[in-house]
Amino acid sequence: MSLEKPYGGIFYRRSAEKLSEPHLGIEVDYWYMAKRISENSPIIDLCICTLLYDHRSNRFECKSIHQGTYKNWREVIRQRLEFHMLKEGVDKLMAKRIARDIEVSKEKMLEFNREDFLYRNK
Repeated sequence: MSLEKPYGGIFYRRSAEKLSEPHLGIEVDYWYMAKRISENSPIIDLCICTLLYDHRSNRFECKSIHQGTYKNWREVIRQRLEFHMLKEGVDKLMAKRIARDIEVSKEKMLEFNREDFLYRNK
C-alpha cells in the first residue's frame, strides 16, 4: 500500500486568490497527524497540512489524508509541500529546493484526531 497518493481528496483554504509574487519570498510550514491502523501494523494513517505564506502574509493551506506503510512518511511530507508550492504557482526549481531543504521531524506531529484534522486552524 503506497503512502504517497492521498485518498479522500485534497482540501485547500486560501486567504487570497493566488500567491503574491512568490519570487519575493515565501514562508513554508507544515504539521501532521499519524497513527498506526493497529498495534503491530506497518500501515499508518497520515494526515498532512502544508502551509504557505507570501510576502504579504496571505495564508495558503493544503490538507491531505494518506494511508500506507510508514517507512517513507518524511518523503511524503516533502512531496506534499512541493506539490502545494507548484499548485500555488511557485517556480519549479524554487519549490524543489525548499522541499529538499526543509527538516521534517516528529516535533511537528500533533495528536491524531481525524475529525479535528479538517477544521484545525493551527
